[in-house]
Amino acid sequence: MKRSKRKKFAVTAVFIGSLSVIVAFLLVSFLNVPRKSDDSETGDSTADNYYAHDTEGTDSQNDGEHSENVTSKGYSIKKIDGVTYIDNIMIVNKEYPLPESYDPKDLNPDAAGAFEEMKNAAASEGVKLWIQSGYRSYDRQKELYEQSINSPDANVTDSLIARPGYSEHQTGLSMDINSVTKLMGEWKEGIWLRDNCYKYGFIIRYPEDKEKFTGYSYEPWHIRFVGRDLAKKLHDSGECLEEYLGINSEYSE
Repeated sequence: MKRSKRKKFAVTAVFIGSLSVIVAFLLVSFLNVPRKSDDSETGDSTADNYYAHDTEGTDSQNDGEHSENVTSKGYSIKKIDGVTYIDNIMIVNKEYPLPESYDPKDLNPDAAGAFEEMKNAAASEGVKLWIQSGYRSYDRQKELYEQSINSPDANVTDSLIARPGYSEHQTGLSMDINSVTKLMGEWKEGIWLRDNCYKYGFIIRYPEDKEKFTGYSYEPWHIRFVGRDLAKKLHDSGECLEEYLGINSEYSE
C-alpha cells in the first residue's frame, strides 16, 4: 500500500514538473515576441502619409512591385506600385515618374488644409494668395506638354513643363500659386511665399539657381507639400529636394 502511494506521488510530481516546464516555456516565448514601441504605434506626427508611404511590413519577396535601393546620401529608395518613395517621401521628377494609373482625383486633403491655413496667415498681413493650378491628371499633363512641344518654345519645353507622368501636379501635393511668371518672385506675394511657406509644410519646389539639380527653370509660383519638419530643414539649409536627398532629375531619353 505504501509503495502504491509512493508510486502515485512520484507520477504526480513528474506530471507537475513537466507542466511547470511547459508553462515556463510559453511564458518566455510570449515575453520575447517583438512589440511596437510607443513611437511606432502613434506614428510620426510630421509624416502622416500625406506625402509618404508606410513601407513597414512590406514583403519584397511576395510583392513583385516592391524594390529598394539607396541614394548617394544613403536615403532608402523604395518603389511600390510604380510610385517612388525616398526616405518615405513621395518623389516625382525627371528620373522618377508616376504610373499613368496614379490618380488621386484632387488635391491631397492635408496639402489643401495647409494651404488654407497659409492663405489666411498671408491675408492677415495684407497678402492675397490663391491656387492657380492644383491637381492635374496624367491626361491633362499630356495635353499641356503636347501644346508646348508644338509651340515656338518647343526647344525649351523640357525645362519648362514636365512630360506626362513626370509632373508633381499628378501627386495632388503641388500647386501653382497666383501667377505663372518669374516676376512672381519679385512681387510681395512671391516674396511672402518664399519666406513663409515652409511654416505650413511647403517648399518652393524649383528654386532659383537650382536647375542643375531639379531639371527645371526657376518657378517662384510652384510649391510642394512635404510636411513642416522637412520644409524647415530645406528652408534652413537652402537645399532643394534633390540636393537634400542626393538624387538626380534627368530624363533617361
